[in-house]
Amino acid sequence: MCTLLPLIINAVNIFLAISTDVSPEINKYCREKNRLISSEDIDEYLLVDAEVNTTILLECHFCRDQDDNQTKMWYFQDRFRSMPEKQIELETNNISFNRVYLNPQLSLVIKDFDNSDAGIYRCRGNEGQEEEYKFNYRLEPVYKDESNTLSQKGNLSDWENYREVNLVPVTTRFAVSRMSGLREIREAGVILEAVSEWGPWSVCERCIHRRGFKTSRANCRVKSRPVNVFIQSQINYM
Repeated sequence: MCTLLPLIINAVNIFLAISTDVSPEINKYCREKNRLISSEDIDEYLLVDAEVNTTILLECHFCRDQDDNQTKMWYFQDRFRSMPEKQIELETNNISFNRVYLNPQLSLVIKDFDNSDAGIYRCRGNEGQEEEYKFNYRLEPVYKDESNTLSQKGNLSDWENYREVNLVPVTTRFAVSRMSGLREIREAGVILEAVSEWGPWSVCERCIHRRGFKTSRANCRVKSRPVNVFIQSQINYM
């Protein structure tokens, strides 16, 4: 069982995908242009803990970039990918009364997020432009409860040790477990993998000439990958 166990690390001049709150009422998510990519499959989308009953904003451009004002199309697919993706139909009249709408920057806004909104959201141009940039988000509903949250501090080497001790065994158990549910998932050609999903970096501390310390929080998450891709990634990692 993969428990939520954040790990705080120190790093220098590294940038990853971030999520920030633009106001107390809106949770804003975007993708970093210079994010650290461990594999193309893991990078397919940004995994978002979408708190139920809050407003979620998904950007169709990189963090801190300005939108190019070109036509954008948003698509939705259920998180189990049992159905093909479909274009999201958006109302254009009086957005203040619409629960799902585009803002002037063509970001997708979902008010009062609930379980039915969970799934994979993708943004690209009306002719497929920007698909390579992966403005993709997977929204998973969560209920805010940090009472049992634990954290550890360390550097990148400490995180690698943490991954080997805590995450790799979970992934291995997913791959070999005889539990009927996990066996059926594997037979469907899918493997589950425990990974770290990184949050925003803090302000640089004791910075001199752009060198110093930043902290980022990683949360334990489970992602699905095709079995053949997972096996190849493990070979490449060794």
